[in-house]
Amino acid sequence: MPPPSITVDRRHLRRAATALGLALAVGLGGGGCDRFPTGLGRYRDSVLVAGRGLDDIPLGSTLHAFVQRFGTGELTVVAGDTGYATDLGFRDQGMTFRFTLNGACLAALSVAGKAEDNARGLGKPERFFKSYPACRLAPLHSIAVQGRTFHGATDRGIRLGQHTRDVLARYGTIVALSAPPAAGDAKVNDRLDQASYADGIAFFVGDTGLEPAPGSDTTIRLWRATDDWTVRRIVIFEPGAGSTT
Repeated sequence: MPPPSITVDRRHLRRAATALGLALAVGLGGGGCDRFPTGLGRYRDSVLVAGRGLDDIPLGSTLHAFVQRFGTGELTVVAGDTGYATDLGFRDQGMTFRFTLNGACLAALSVAGKAEDNARGLGKPERFFKSYPACRLAPLHSIAVQGRTFHGATDRGIRLGQHTRDVLARYGTIVALSAPPAAGDAKVNDRLDQASYADGIAFFVGDTGLEPAPGSDTTIRLWRATDDWTVRRIVIFEPGAGSTT
């Protein structure tokens, strides 16, 4: 079995660096027979609950338990100033799961100053957990859904593709125009407006056909959305969650 190929995603690093203080985001794609999901398909119609999780996959679930059930999918290691996170992306299901690699896990990964390289080893889970048993307990920090394959909804009935006016009607006044660092944000579309709520949910809305703006400055967010803009991405995170790195 050939080893996974390694690619570097630099298109959205400026935005990610602003939000997270990132040093680097590295994606692992390609081979690895133990990296693909085994049962996530049934969650494509499930309910997202703000601050809690997706169906029976709660925030706080451990990395080892998750990988045992679903594999690692498309792996992205996010390296920051004070720690690491890993995004496990499942494109066919329209889902991304972020786990934090801090504490004892980070200490183990940091041996010989090679934390980033060692974290990439999750692409071969059995070997990774044997080498870094402390990382078995790395917690699920956030969940993101997007794309045409996820047909579920939030517990208040908001689905991908619904209008901004529906979000405002069911969730009320927006708490913040910028969501906290969370699953999949290293590859987020900068042209989407963000509506974040204190109970642990954020909506990314945009007009049809919007594309990322290379090098766009998102330090200052302005709410540009109109009532007929649609929800393109939903993120669930722990209330009060700060940086994952």
